[in-house]
Amino acid sequence: MEIKCRSCGSDIWYIKAKGLCYKCYPLIHKIETIKAWDKNQPESMVPISGVNAEMLSYIGNLKEFEDVKKRIIHQYEQRISSYKKLFSDDIIDGLDLEHMFRGFSVLLANGNKDRWHLFHGYANNFSHDFDNDQRKFIYNQLLTILINRRFKLNWNKIYQDR
Repeated sequence: MEIKCRSCGSDIWYIKAKGLCYKCYPLIHKIETIKAWDKNQPESMVPISGVNAEMLSYIGNLKEFEDVKKRIIHQYEQRISSYKKLFSDDIIDGLDLEHMFRGFSVLLANGNKDRWHLFHGYANNFSHDFDNDQRKFIYNQLLTILINRRFKLNWNKIYQDR
């Protein structure tokens, strides 16, 4: 009997706790911890790795604090979503591949925004030159590289639009 993660659907990553694989469990635990944070109750600000809860307690108003919490949670949820995508049977179209390559361009561009758009407009080529199985294979290989990178919160995204 195959045991799959109840979050991402993986049957290759071992189950750690609560029916969750070792990749999803720590992220979901962090999300639950962050959701429990209450600005008016400092004892609820349980620290988690990658997030300085004490620093967040200095955010002035409640609305801003809740917005920052939502953005942190969103990044953890995006990571879990990438795990789900790896194990899904969804069709991968050319635009999915273009976005994946753009993501790599941003990661490797070292701040040079001119290089972010190296693959802009390639979606049509990917759709016509590869069938779904080939696109899925390429996409999953690139996604596996991203998943195996050390995950860190992007604080620039968290504090943008403030």
